[in-house]
Amino acid sequence: MTPWNVTLCGQSAGALSIRLLMDVPEARGLFRRAILQSAPLGIATRPVNEARDLGWVFAAHPRR
Repeated sequence: MTPWNVTLCGQSAGALSIRLLMDVPEARGLFRRAILQSAPLGIATRPVNEARDLGWVFAAHPRR
């Protein structure tokens, strides 16, 4: 298999994961195409500081 012939496909959270992978410098050149289905792209548009703060909120939330 060659990188210029690899297509990633994901739905929902999988699509979001692929979208985020497209921005990772270490992943450049590993795949050529991506198919995103029903990706919740609004989740990935938070600034780093806001995402970090939200992560702390989720981490502090008690389990039921």
